[in-house]
Amino acid sequence: MEILESKDISAFDDIYLKNFKDQFPLPSMNNTSTVRTVKHNEKVVASGLVKALVEAIIVTDQSASPHVRMKAVDMMLGSMLVWCHQYHVEQVHAFVKEDFAKYLIKHCGFERTKDISLVLNIGGRALG
Repeated sequence: MEILESKDISAFDDIYLKNFKDQFPLPSMNNTSTVRTVKHNEKVVASGLVKALVEAIIVTDQSASPHVRMKAVDMMLGSMLVWCHQYHVEQVHAFVKEDFAKYLIKHCGFERTKDISLVLNIGGRALG
């Protein structure tokens, strides 16, 4: 087996369309940094890509009133969404406690996903 690196997403598209198109939609391929393809006996058996993503973290002073904190979050989100639009960031994910999730859904337009979110924190460590 061999792994190849390129910017060409055609192998990725082929595997996705053949095997997964009815299981989940793909976001756009904007911000793709690299594409890796694994070949076995000259046949493509896997492909993956890395997209450049942005992380934003908002913290609030827990001693402030809930009303003040929510207003501050609204202001922060508004400002951040303008930036996201400007730089073509396509999704914003929120990792929050349930009470705040309800607020984001009701007041900010967030939606629940049916998928389970998993995170691998590599913290800048070299892999391998």
